[in-house]
Amino acid sequence: MRSWERKISYGFALTIKQAYADLIASGLSATSDPAFLDIHVWAQGPVAEAIEGEPDTTLERDLGADGAVFVTRRYQVFTDMIPRLIERGVSFVEIGGNDDILVTVLSNEDIDAPDGASTLFSYQLPTDPTTIRTGMAVPVGDLHETIQDLVNAGARLEHVYDY
Repeated sequence: MRSWERKISYGFALTIKQAYADLIASGLSATSDPAFLDIHVWAQGPVAEAIEGEPDTTLERDLGADGAVFVTRRYQVFTDMIPRLIERGVSFVEIGGNDDILVTVLSNEDIDAPDGASTLFSYQLPTDPTTIRTGMAVPVGDLHETIQDLVNAGARLEHVYDY
């Protein structure tokens, strides 16, 4: 086959593949919404005082004796905020409508799940075999105690999966 025939045939094949990829992308964008960047959290304790000064965090509703609902940013921003709120006396009732949540911690040795939590997985990090990542299912109502127990056992909070 001559070089110009190859260029035309490969060019035509790539054009068809690109048109198919564009069709799939437009179908996905029509049927799925982008992820929400905020999360609603129902907590108890001195919630209004605890979230004061936290960036991108607002009190949505005071529920009196039942606590309060606040809105904050998801992902790592929320994970980093949780220990600060716990230190200020906040406990959690629901996070994003969930009453169970996945928590991952990093440690230098195996960590046992505290009471109420269950270990889902545990493995050495491929990039650092001295570090172990452990994932646990934790009842949201026990999160404040569980995180403290894990820290006391030598673990570092890696992420709270808020979905």
